[in-house]
Amino acid sequence: MRFGPLPPTLLLDDYGTGALLAVSMRKLRTAYTGFSMRIQRRGIAGSTGTADDQADLHFDSNNYTSLDSPITTVTAGVLSTTLGEFCAAPGYSNPDSMSSADTVEVVKFYNQTEDTTITEFSQGAVGQYNELVTNGVLETITIGGNQFVALNVNFRENYSSIIALGVLGTPLTTFTVTNVKDPAGAFTFEGVSLTPSAYAAESAVVRYDDTTDQFELFDQRNADQILNSTDTFATDTPYLFTTLIQDATDLTAYYVNNALQASRTDFTHINRTNFNQIKYDQSNKAAGPEFMEGIYYNSSKQSDIANINQNLMDFYGLT
Repeated sequence: MRFGPLPPTLLLDDYGTGALLAVSMRKLRTAYTGFSMRIQRRGIAGSTGTADDQADLHFDSNNYTSLDSPITTVTAGVLSTTLGEFCAAPGYSNPDSMSSADTVEVVKFYNQTEDTTITEFSQGAVGQYNELVTNGVLETITIGGNQFVALNVNFRENYSSIIALGVLGTPLTTFTVTNVKDPAGAFTFEGVSLTPSAYAAESAVVRYDDTTDQFELFDQRNADQILNSTDTFATDTPYLFTTLIQDATDLTAYYVNNALQASRTDFTHINRTNFNQIKYDQSNKAAGPEFMEGIYYNSSKQSDIANINQNLMDFYGLT
C-alpha cells in the first residue's frame, strides 16, 4: 500500500475552483469530511453478516483507502468496524462470522468537491460492480515499488452522474488516472477517461484502440474523432489522461502523463448544450484493475493543467 500520509495540502485545496466532480481512493480536499465510497459484500453469508450487506467507507489515517479504513454500516446488524473486518481479511477479526474471506464491491463513489451539485458517482447497472477487495485481498497495482488501489473490472461496469440540462457545457477539463487494459473479446476500443455525455453517448472521451495501441479523443455521439496522435502505448499500464474541451477559437487538447498528444483551436462541440451526464464507461468486457481517480471541472483549467498533472503524477509515481 502507498506508505505515509498525503501531503498537508491536498489537490483540491489548491485547485478546487470549478471542480464539479472528484472521486478517488485518496482524500482530495482537507475540509472534506464525508465518505469515499459505498461498498457491498458479495459471497457466502455468515451467521451474522449477509452477502449483500452495505457500508460507507471512510479514508484511513493516511487519508487513503486500505483494509484499515473505518466503515459506517448501512445495513442493520453489521458488526464490522473496518474494511478488513467487513471482508474477513486474513489478520483481521471476523465479527460478522463470515464463512470465508469475502469479496467487496463498489456501489458508488461520493463526490469530494466543495460544489454540491453532484453528490455521488454511481454504477450504471445493479449487479455490475467493480471489486475493491477479492476474497479478502485489496485490489492494487504496483507503481514504482508502491501499491495503489485500482478497482477490478469484471463485466462492463460504468459510473455516471445525471445532471440537469444547463449545468454542464463548455469549457470543461477532466483528469483521470486509470490502468489501461486491452479490450476483451470482439471489442476494439476502451474508454479510459471521464467524459461529458449527450443523449447517453460519451461525447469527449479518451479511448484506447487495440489495433493501433494509440489513444484518441473521440465524440461517440457524432462518430467524430476530435483529436488523435500517432504515439503508441502499452496496456496493463497506469496513465493520467487530461482533456480540455473549449469553443473555437480557444484551445481543445488532450494529454497523456502531462505530454500533449494533440490540440486544435477550431473546434466547438455541437452538443455542448445537451450534456446531461458525466460518465466513466468500461463497456468493453476487459477484466483487471482499472479506475483509480477522476476529477471533472466544469470550467477551463488551461492555465493549471501542467500543475494539476504534476500533482497527480507525483502522487502515483507516473513518468
